[in-house]
Amino acid sequence: MIENYDSVPEIVKALIQSEESLSVRQLSRKLGYSSDRTVGTVLQGHREMGPDMQKRFADFAKLNASEREYLNLLIERQKRIRLGQSVDDVEQKLLEHKRKKNSASEE
Repeated sequence: MIENYDSVPEIVKALIQSEESLSVRQLSRKLGYSSDRTVGTVLQGHREMGPDMQKRFADFAKLNASEREYLNLLIERQKRIRLGQSVDDVEQKLLEHKRKKNSASEE
């Protein structure tokens, strides 16, 4: 459940650890990248996932629609922070998403 994480690097790290100690290089290959630098810079928080990487990652991690939406919001927040833009509306959407997920799991 990716909603337990507050950043894209945390999600990538969790996936690497859950996949029997998958290395960054192995994850990069599984996502179709010849260099591990692409995934490495995302893991370090130095770059946001672009749409192509986001799709590849979501497909590999078998994220459902709700999880894909949450990932997209985290990426948007990271991008806005980098650009020095307001993240208030994105933060609100993330909170709403978590509330919905928590109330659905309590039922």
